[in-house]
Amino acid sequence: MTDGPQKTPSRHMHGQVEPMKSMIDRYKAQVLLQAGHTQKEVAIYADMGQRTARRIEHEPPVEDLDDRAEKKKRRIGRPSKTAAFRKSVEDMLKSEPDLMSLEFVNGTRILHNCGIRNW
Repeated sequence: MTDGPQKTPSRHMHGQVEPMKSMIDRYKAQVLLQAGHTQKEVAIYADMGQRTARRIEHEPPVEDLDDRAEKKKRRIGRPSKTAAFRKSVEDMLKSEPDLMSLEFVNGTRILHNCGIRNW
């Protein structure tokens, strides 16, 4: 028998990306690492991969536990597909506020040289 809890098998299928660890999990890992635990021990106790524990060790200290604010601050996640069109739609709205929505779609598609398949 070994001392300490055993790492349970991953809940994720092979090749599937593990979701981002919450800020409380990151804080927990940082506290354990500062207390002198090894990365392997932290991975077991905090239910994360050893590589994740190593990466968290080199991150700046957690100051806020709000996951949503942290994702926004660090720009985590996929970029919006519509962000590129925002400025042109705003300009079209300012110049012609009575345009129908289909005309916005066609106008932005022409401006950004997008084919129908790109939508």
